[in-house]
Amino acid sequence: MKHRIAAVCAILLCAAGVAIASTESERSVAHLRTQSRAAASGSVDAAYFNPAGLVGLRDGFYIDAGYRLMAKTAAWDMAYTGGVDEAGSWFIPNFAAVYKAGKGALFISLFMPEGIEFIEYRKPAGGMPLISYFALDLDRIQMETLRNAGLTTTLGSLELPMINYVKAYGYWLKGRLGGSFSLHESIAFTGGISCGYYEGSRSAGVARLGTVDRIDRNALGWSGFAGLMLGPPKKSVLSIIYTTRLIARGIE
Repeated sequence: MKHRIAAVCAILLCAAGVAIASTESERSVAHLRTQSRAAASGSVDAAYFNPAGLVGLRDGFYIDAGYRLMAKTAAWDMAYTGGVDEAGSWFIPNFAAVYKAGKGALFISLFMPEGIEFIEYRKPAGGMPLISYFALDLDRIQMETLRNAGLTTTLGSLELPMINYVKAYGYWLKGRLGGSFSLHESIAFTGGISCGYYEGSRSAGVARLGTVDRIDRNALGWSGFAGLMLGPPKKSVLSIIYTTRLIARGIE
């Protein structure tokens, strides 16, 4: 009987340990990474939003890699044609490598500050003529193709396309390369270069008949950044970071 009680107690203690470990991992900085945690310091997580805070790390080499999930709901309503779309970003990656020695740190980071945006509008029953007319700005050849297929309708003097789906996605991938230096226990600076890459696509068409309009975009741009952190890394800090304007150039 005593052996059984001891075994049960051991199982309960083990389960409690797993629960505590799980809870602690949920409280980690990486798990809670958001824009509002820009003051994170003394953690490799600072590489994304507050690079000056890297001076609070112990000397050594650090790597952070992972991904986040994002879910959102988009709703629209126009001229009795509306709906709700729920789409999730299943893979929002992040990566950072930091080398800390003495009062300085070198770092590289790669992340998606706004996640991946997916939007899909569908109204198979009646199409989305007004939404398509104002949002897509189809040219004369595209409208003529739809007209010949019997996929246009009129509303007063307007000729509207009978599009019944519009899909789009887009994301920004942001990378930084720079360094941080601690001038004093409560004063740290950071600076470096940033790279921004954008990719997006929009397509529209008629179910089972194909796409009648598609636009693909990608662009690349560079900028610089500088930052200041006031306060001990292990306590409350005030962090400021300034980024020059990024002008992305690409193709459409």
